[in-house]
This record gives sequence, structure tokens and C-alpha cells, in this order.
Amino acid sequence: MLIAICVMGLSVVASVLIGLTSTTLYLYNTGTSAGFNMRPDQGTFAAQMLLGSILGVWPLTQGIVAVVQNRGRRQGIVAIVLAAAAPLVSLVVWVALGFAFGHHVQA
Repeated sequence: MLIAICVMGLSVVASVLIGLTSTTLYLYNTGTSAGFNMRPDQGTFAAQMLLGSILGVWPLTQGIVAVVQNRGRRQGIVAIVLAAAAPLVSLVVWVALGFAFGHHVQA
């Protein structure tokens, strides 16, 4: 469970940093529509996804083993939930901060 909490926290911190510093928001306006396209810096975003995936599988696996073997069932369930929720929470944080503080470019 402790590993899942650490992974969740580090994922959110990485999303905050990428959202604040490495996101470009391309605004476009055509004759009939307008919108935007958010793009993170590919290197930092890829590093976050790779490390998050590697570190996220660890608490997920440990949580499943704990639940199946009846060794800390409650902590195992919490680890599974946190490991599954970390990518979603991270995405929401990145979108919110990238939209608010990203580099706006008129395309």
C-alpha cells in the first residue's frame, strides 16, 4: 500500500511539472469551428509514462497477491485502487494545469 501511495504522489507531481512547464496549447479558428490541441513535450511525457507504468505494475501486482493470499486484504484492496486510479488522477491534473498554464500558440 505504501508503494501505491508513493506512485500516486509521484505521478501527480510529474503531471504538475509537465502541465506547468512542458505543455503547448495550440488554438485554432476556422470559418466554422474553433478549438484547441494540447501537446506535452514528448520526451518528458514519455519518461513519465514509462516510469509510471513500470512503477504502477508493482503495487498492482502486490495488491492482487495480498488479496488472493489473504495477507493484508484491506491494504491489498487499497493498493489496487490507488494503482488503478493514479493514471486517471494524473491525466486530470495534467489537462487542468496544461490548459491553464500551458504555452498558448495561435495556429
